[in-house]
Amino acid sequence: MKDLLLLTDFSEWGMAATHAAFELATTMQARLEILHAIQVPSDWEELADAKKDSFPEIRQQIDYATAQLEILQQEGESRGVVVQYQILYAGSTRNFIHHLTALRKDLIIMGATSRSALEKFVLGTTTERMMRRSGSPVLVVKQQDRPFQAKTVVFASGLESDTHGAFQRLLDIAQQAGAEHLHFVEVTTPFNFVPSDEAMQRIENFLAQHPGVTLQTHNYNHFNIESGIMAFAKSVNADLIAIANHGRQDISSIFVESIPENLVKFGEIPVLSIKI
Repeated sequence: MKDLLLLTDFSEWGMAATHAAFELATTMQARLEILHAIQVPSDWEELADAKKDSFPEIRQQIDYATAQLEILQQEGESRGVVVQYQILYAGSTRNFIHHLTALRKDLIIMGATSRSALEKFVLGTTTERMMRRSGSPVLVVKQQDRPFQAKTVVFASGLESDTHGAFQRLLDIAQQAGAEHLHFVEVTTPFNFVPSDEAMQRIENFLAQHPGVTLQTHNYNHFNIESGIMAFAKSVNADLIAIANHGRQDISSIFVESIPENLVKFGEIPVLSIKI
């Protein structure tokens, strides 16, 4: 893993993701590209300079972003990280998302903050759209009271047969991120209840397709899956929750939130999501 991408808006949440990106790039000895998007008229890059001067607020945003990106580049390079930056001129949020999901990076890192249910229903968020659509793994970081690290990683799985590829990618990322303690957990709720011995056998059957992996396995009982994952992660003092994402994009996604998105929305532990 040598090619990381950080998306930042220079907010408090964006800076939490920035610090995580620097830590990962240092540990993985990877290149880091930093990307900031500015919404502009669709023909912005074709406009003559004189025409661009009629949009002073956009000029101001560009100057500010350039200055901030240069500061971040210098900070990264002071840590020994090779850093490049780019400003993306996007005509709309849709264009921005389309550009990002077309990229193929080893890992995309971004921040997130909570939104109300109404805001999500009407607008969605860039973070949620990236988690659903990106072919690259997406690490979402919220503001934390401690520096980012990935020493203890929890893999949350429903043991679906189509998640083996995503699970292997999660393992590769964890290894390169310097993980020391790996936990594999399936959460059992009243709606998917099976006896513990049966649940553990299912986990063993799943992991049989990944020989040589050293981790601790768990069956954890809770009222719902997201709360169970978060409670278990806190019980082992996890630095990171990793999960496969089925990337639902149809109309049902408006009414039924995905588990990875809920982990980001309601939890504080960083979430690594890999779209199946």
